[in-house]
Amino acid sequence: MANSPATNIPRMNLTVAASGVFQFKVEGYSFTKEAAKSDREYYQSDKFTVGGYDWAVRYYPSKGGHGKFEVGLALLNRAHDAVAVRFALSLLCKSGVPSDERKAVAAATVSATSSSIGSLRARDVLCFHVLHESMEEFVVEDSFVLHCTVSVLKRPASF
Repeated sequence: MANSPATNIPRMNLTVAASGVFQFKVEGYSFTKEAAKSDREYYQSDKFTVGGYDWAVRYYPSKGGHGKFEVGLALLNRAHDAVAVRFALSLLCKSGVPSDERKAVAAATVSATSSSIGSLRARDVLCFHVLHESMEEFVVEDSFVLHCTVSVLKRPASF
């Protein structure tokens, strides 16, 4: 069926999608809680690229008050188009498997006007809060692992 009419129909992408899966280990977990002097202090991952944009995961040991920490996804460069991002986060159990009970998913749209990369500090696009008291099943030798999936969808321009 090489000559069928369906093979001659041109195809075009309406959207551009990309996804990346990463694991980040937080070592010295108890010390990070003790050493945090404010809820604005964070530890940042190395830069990684998904969908043509640079991202980083940030761990705030005392964000959101005592007894909680926060994990955020930061966009490190300016969005030139509207970009939809989905951030899925789960903690790895002691067995090394992502936890279904400690999983969070959020989505946001970042546009050129809302990405604040003009300053030295990129803003967090999406954040999750986790209670320190719920961490016992995830901490091994004073460390834990974050299993993150970042999905990016470039949206078409509006008319």
